[in-house]
Amino acid sequence: MCTLTFYPKPTENGSFIVTFNRDETPKRSSVEVVTDDKRGLIYPKDVLHGGTWLAMSALTGRLTCLLNGAFESHKRHLPYRKSRGLVVLESFDYAHPIDFCEQYDFDNIEPFTIILLEKYVFIEFRWDGSKRHIRPLSLSMPQMWSSATLYHPSVQKRRTSWFYEFLRKKMPPITATDIWTFHKTRSTVEPENGLIMQRASGVETVSMTQLTISNLSQTIQFQYNELGNRHIYHQEIKFGHAAVIA
Repeated sequence: MCTLTFYPKPTENGSFIVTFNRDETPKRSSVEVVTDDKRGLIYPKDVLHGGTWLAMSALTGRLTCLLNGAFESHKRHLPYRKSRGLVVLESFDYAHPIDFCEQYDFDNIEPFTIILLEKYVFIEFRWDGSKRHIRPLSLSMPQMWSSATLYHPSVQKRRTSWFYEFLRKKMPPITATDIWTFHKTRSTVEPENGLIMQRASGVETVSMTQLTISNLSQTIQFQYNELGNRHIYHQEIKFGHAAVIA
């Protein structure tokens, strides 16, 4: 997995939209939306391993997103010490995103890419299985990532061009609904590489998650949908409050 986009709202400084497509085998699609009131976390929980691919704290404003693989597809060396989805949750145990990147023990953790955002700190962190790679990102630039384990670098580049083309063609203001619709695009030319993808191996896009963070209203709009289920879970959370599900 997966596909992740970041879109900053031009008219609202510090506001942005993050949208995530999860590509997995359907047997791994069993999830529940849970909260951790102590840290104000809200996230879709992978029932099989207990981790997640995206979590946000309403108390600190920190967002952590996970994609499998670092720079390119890698050979797996099982067993690994811990699920990468648990690493996402443990990133919130650190006072600062950089502390997590520099101090966490990643030994014998499968390669991954993590995007961390907290206030004015925006970081792309890649663990290639032996080395840490930290790259600061611009909060004013749209970004897109595709999982290195599923998408060859040339395909990653092509998919990113789709995102920028969508942004160029869409009349402003671009809304969360617009980006959600973009993420639901099926490619008739490349169904195996579309935003909603399906592979002969059985891997397919199983869910979508979106967070709309508004600095103006001081709210987080959390939206989650398991594809094939018409019900879209939605929760509004105020900054500084625990993400209690009503």
